[in-house]
Order: sequence, then C-alpha cells, then structure tokens
Amino acid sequence: MAVIEIDKNKDVLTKGEFVNVINDYKCIFDFSDELNDVFDKYGCDGNVFPPLGEDTIIRLLEFIFNDSHGWISYWCWELDFGKSFEDGDVVDKDGNNICLKTPEDLYELLIKNMKENGGD
Repeated sequence: MAVIEIDKNKDVLTKGEFVNVINDYKCIFDFSDELNDVFDKYGCDGNVFPPLGEDTIIRLLEFIFNDSHGWISYWCWELDFGKSFEDGDVVDKDGNNICLKTPEDLYELLIKNMKENGGD
C-alpha cells in the first residue's frame, strides 16, 4: 500500500487543476441542458439528467478544500457558475466585497479560508 504524504505548505490542487475540474463539471450540465433543449424542440417527453456522480464531484471538492460552508455549491448553483454574481452578493466580515465571478475567484476564496481557518 502506498502512503501519500501531503505537504501542508502546498495547495491540495493547483488553481489550474481546480479550474479544469470546475469547467469540466460545468460542461456536463451544459451538455445535458442543450440535449434537453433539442428534445423539447422536437416534442419529446422527458429530460436527460447528468450522469450519476455529479454531486460526488462537488462533495469531493468540498472535502478537499474543507468547504464547510458550501461555497462551491453556492457558486455552482446559486451564482450559476459565477454568471449571476453581483457586487455585494458575498462580503467579508469587514463588509468588503468578495468577487466570485470565475472559478479562479472561487479557488482564491477556498484557499484563503483553508489557510486562515480551516475552511470556515
């Protein structure tokens, strides 16, 4: 059995790796929506749902980043992958705006939280 050691001074996933995972995840949902639009256009009943496991991806990312407040889920669903973000949606304890328009913005928030307070 291999033993994996994590360097506490390094990020668990690089920003590029995180962005790739989030973008691939979004592609799954975009494809399903587009396919459902085609079915609707031609009068087919029913919907195509993303493959099982999509929630597992989010749960795994939340675990990796110790995201106990669900920022990843919030960004994906409430902010529609950042498209619905408006200034003032997310502020820090001092009232400063936290931008969450891109996966990179989300990554920076997650890393900051991990370093400052273990994800809270």
